[in-house]
Amino acid sequence: MQNRDPLWYDRAEPEEEPGLLLTTVAILFVGALDLYSLPYRLCQAFTGRFVRRVVRPAHRP
Repeated sequence: MQNRDPLWYDRAEPEEEPGLLLTTVAILFVGALDLYSLPYRLCQAFTGRFVRRVVRPAHRP
């Protein structure tokens, strides 16, 4: 029956939203990823500013 009916998946899945626990875990996971990448982003910002101060384009006459 599932092979003949292309919309079987729509009827098989409930129309409920994820629960509070799953939503909380997803938010904590995304927050942990942001904290994990924070040192890298700070280092990139610092080195970018440092390079712009040290290496200046040569003045053309």
